[in-house]
Order: sequence, then C-alpha cells, then structure tokens
Amino acid sequence: MAEGAGDSSLIVKEIKRRTGYDVRLTILGHAIRGGAPTAQSRILANQFGAYVVGFLLKGAKKRMVGVKG
Repeated sequence: MAEGAGDSSLIVKEIKRRTGYDVRLTILGHAIRGGAPTAQSRILANQFGAYVVGFLLKGAKKRMVGVKG
C-alpha cells in the first residue's frame, strides 16, 4: 500500500485474522523500492498481490510469486 493510501496495519490484522499466519508489516522507502514506480511496475505489484491473496485464502504455505523468464 502506497504512503498515504490508508492504514496498512489494518490489512495486516485482517490477513492474520483470516489465516492465522504470523504477518508482519514492512515499510520501505522510495529509495529502497527503486524510485518512482512506472505504470508497468504498479500493474505487476497489483498482480503479485492478487496471487498472494489467492494463496493465503487457499491455505497455501511456502509459496512465492515472481516473474519467470
């Protein structure tokens, strides 16, 4: 969640409540993320997030998302 877009801790609490997983919030600065995001990086981040939520809702463990190739 981008800065100022909302309270990220609420999302963390909801994921923890629904899954029972130990969820931790990490806040990265612009420099660590690589500067201002492009439209493509925003879309990719959205797609990654959607896959991760799907994994969590299915109870999957030890999974990660990424770009292959």
